[in-house]
Amino acid sequence: MVLSAVESPWRSRRQRPPERHAKTEAVLQAAARLFYRRGFHGTSLDDIARSLGVSKPTLYYYVASKEQILFACVERGVAQLRAGFAALTAQGVEGRERLRAAMGLYAGIVSSELGLCVIHVGEDPLPEARRHELRALKGQVDAEFRQLIEEGMAAGWIAPGDAATVAFTVVGALSGVGRWYRPDAHSATELQDAVQHCIDMLMRGVL
Repeated sequence: MVLSAVESPWRSRRQRPPERHAKTEAVLQAAARLFYRRGFHGTSLDDIARSLGVSKPTLYYYVASKEQILFACVERGVAQLRAGFAALTAQGVEGRERLRAAMGLYAGIVSSELGLCVIHVGEDPLPEARRHELRALKGQVDAEFRQLIEEGMAAGWIAPGDAATVAFTVVGALSGVGRWYRPDAHSATELQDAVQHCIDMLMRGVL
């Protein structure tokens, strides 16, 4: 099975630092797509290597295990969210518009290939200790939203309450978009409408 949508960066004979990064990203994208379509247990490192047209030893140069890939997908999502929040701050976006934009950022992450992999694979395939580690990593998303919500409550544009519970509700609702979304069954317009509906519902009801 060849994932033609993943552009292969292995064609160059000489490897420069930017190419190493490109290859790592290609591994994550290919693995995430296979995990999403075939399941975590249904995909082997051989399958991932074959999809990229590389040998298994070459793949081992970039990833040591399937667990590492799953954790890397979550780490990428957290990093993207934080970078997006920082960009909003730099642009001077404040108040309710900042929160709305933040929710849009997260919806984009959970509906990406890496996000879909994380949501649909979940924590079940991992040993108990690693489940706790992954859960704690995902909890950083709740923490980022909790801080935004606490700021809103302090400023008076969100009603006072339990910020942790509100953040959990917001993240859960937006993650639900990722659980619903199927790239092969829903158009970009349908995804956009679902995200907008979810955000509007949260802004009117919870926030």
